[in-house]
Amino acid sequence: MIDNKEHNSKVVLECGHEVDKDHLVNYAFKLFLNNKLYEYNYLCSICKEVRALKSLPLDCGCIWTNFGEKTKSNEDKKCKGYLSKMDLCLINDYISFRHTVSILSEYKDKNSELIEFFNKIIITQDVKTIVWALKNTNMVKYLNLKRVIEYQDKEFICEALKINRSVTQISIRGSRIEKVDLKIAGEVLKANTTIIHLSLFSIGIGTKGIEAISKALEVSNTLKHLIIFNNDIRDEGAKALSEMLKTNKSLIELDIAWNYIGARGAQDLGIALKANKILKKLSFKINEIGDKGSRAIGEMLKVNKALEELNVSSNSITDVKSLGEALKVNTTLIKLNMSLNDIKDQGAKIFGEGLKDNRTLRQLSISSNSIRNKGGEAINESLKINRTLVVLNLDTNSINDIIRDSINRAIEGNRRLNGNT
Repeated sequence: MIDNKEHNSKVVLECGHEVDKDHLVNYAFKLFLNNKLYEYNYLCSICKEVRALKSLPLDCGCIWTNFGEKTKSNEDKKCKGYLSKMDLCLINDYISFRHTVSILSEYKDKNSELIEFFNKIIITQDVKTIVWALKNTNMVKYLNLKRVIEYQDKEFICEALKINRSVTQISIRGSRIEKVDLKIAGEVLKANTTIIHLSLFSIGIGTKGIEAISKALEVSNTLKHLIIFNNDIRDEGAKALSEMLKTNKSLIELDIAWNYIGARGAQDLGIALKANKILKKLSFKINEIGDKGSRAIGEMLKVNKALEELNVSSNSITDVKSLGEALKVNTTLIKLNMSLNDIKDQGAKIFGEGLKDNRTLRQLSISSNSIRNKGGEAINESLKINRTLVVLNLDTNSINDIIRDSINRAIEGNRRLNGNT
């Protein structure tokens, strides 16, 4: 049944489930795609907006064409508005997509929802569609490539990206990068002036790949976020990134998790970041920097005035003396993740001493570090002085409940004091 009162924004279905009226059409569309036709037909019977949706042949292969044709009719303009709210993620019909864009572009100045709809499009399938959209529209903001793409197709996409001025985020996973691809990728980063977020997940760029990207970023100052996850860049790749960080003026986030980077790579990056005034977030998680790398990062933090978030979890670190000393003098670091190392009680005591003097750090994670009661007591004592730490993760350590409760009360007091209730 439906409560027809204007102030009621909910529709109650036969099963008792409540759905916001604003989300009805999207909900009905999902029912259709999941072949839940009974529930879908019920919604059509009680809601005129959904009946308008039903008038479109909802076949995945032709939905774009039908969507476009229906918007020509004044009586069905509302359909356009409802459909524009949907998050359609797969576009694999080149002709339908072109036809729809040409019609809906008439409304783009009048319908902000429609623009937002196209901004959310994630193209994952047909390369011809991708290239046409990149060259002929300014609507696609996020490009997410999740399948294996042939070399010639990669070249077509890169050429389109060189002239595109709308895409701001690119994510690539599953498509292995060959040596010949790297030069093209570098040329794109040099020529494009709108891409600010680049994520490369497990595509095998290796040392040569990160060298090509780093060379491009030495002269390009557009990219702000670079995620290089599980790409085997090793110490040589870290050195290439360190050289880039000496001159780049735009990168604020660097995530190089799971890349087999050792102490030498951490040392090179530490030296570069001593002078860098731009980078705010750095993730080293799941690497092999060890104690030598930890010392290099600690020495960097003593002089760096920009970094706000650091993740060195899962790096076989046992010695945190330099990091503890850095906490005493650093004035910018807000979040530090040291989980899944092996700092034990001695490391916890060092961090406790650092926290007594620190007035900036707000979140600290030292879970899974073989910390026992003595280390927990040291942290607890530091919180009698420290009034800025509001998040502390000590999970999977052997600290008794009495000490944990005392620590939790201290953290809760800091939260109230800092307005983080």
